[in-house]
Amino acid sequence: MDLLDKLNTHSTLKEIPVGEFHELKIRGMTFTIRQYEASDLGNVSWMSAAGFFGLMKMETLIINPKWKDMPLLSYDRVKAMGSDTLIIELSDTLTGPCFLQPLDEVKARYASLPDHNSRLSLV
Repeated sequence: MDLLDKLNTHSTLKEIPVGEFHELKIRGMTFTIRQYEASDLGNVSWMSAAGFFGLMKMETLIINPKWKDMPLLSYDRVKAMGSDTLIIELSDTLTGPCFLQPLDEVKARYASLPDHNSRLSLV
């Protein structure tokens, strides 16, 4: 839960029960699901999955802003059989203009790392 720990240093997280679906086991994969209310930010959903004898791990974080005018953030990291894929998607939910050009530099730096696949998109 490194992502949640980092987020919790900037915004207090209060867990919201997700009921019977907090852990699922489907076809060799174990999913752990959590939801939080982040102070001064909004709703945070987190899911991790692991399976196939440790050959695949996935982590997903979605920040749905409620109190800040910022894009919805979807972060997915998938490690499978030696590959490491990061997908960051920002959805324009802003009431004002959306300026994301500074993120192009972040994308370029991450893409230059060896053995990484990355995608940064605005939808």
